[in-house]
Amino acid sequence: MAQIEFNIKANFDQIKQAKQELERLRGELQKTTKATDKAVVQDLTDKYAEQKQKVTELSSAMSRYALVMSSDYAKKMQNLTREVYLSSCKQTHLSERLKDFLLRLQRCSLNFEKVV
Repeated sequence: MAQIEFNIKANFDQIKQAKQELERLRGELQKTTKATDKAVVQDLTDKYAEQKQKVTELSSAMSRYALVMSSDYAKKMQNLTREVYLSSCKQTHLSERLKDFLLRLQRCSLNFEKVV
């Protein structure tokens, strides 16, 4: 669970940083005048558009994650994960018991051969 919390915080921090960068670029664009070189304005405009797309994608991904985690889907996935884990534990226990049984059987057969 700590891993999930870390990922959520890391993703939230990414969104926050992306929004701050978007605001910085907006401020830079607002400072431009008619005298500003068109190449500089175009570069800022392109960077602003890219950053805006990045903020949209990150926010959308976080929204989808929140929706999934708050829905019945998350509960079903947690239950399924628990069942798989418990099943693997049971199989491990059964395989250990089978291994012990086979070792005892092998010892018995060796002891039987010594007697005969």
